[in-house]
Amino acid sequence: MFHSPSLARLTMPCARASFERAGSPDVRRWLEDLSELPNFRTLPTSAAIAALSARLPGGFHNDPADRLATAINRAVPPVTRDRRIRAYAHADTIWQ
Repeated sequence: MFHSPSLARLTMPCARASFERAGSPDVRRWLEDLSELPNFRTLPTSAAIAALSARLPGGFHNDPADRLATAINRAVPPVTRDRRIRAYAHADTIWQ
């Protein structure tokens, strides 16, 4: 399962020109292929999640995608290497 901020972040390396020259797949095609996998699911961002992202406790930083990812993690912890999210005391994350 992916929520939209995480899915968008996964596409960023594919969209960079240097990756395109190196033969990476077209981003749109890559997402289409990914969405055809049998267990692939995306989670919508509800009004409740959007509202929660605006009220995160503990002085969380202002990056909207990070705020959404952190609000959504109440149901599904995000997979992230972002140190600001991992350091936030009110969030669980997955990263090794």
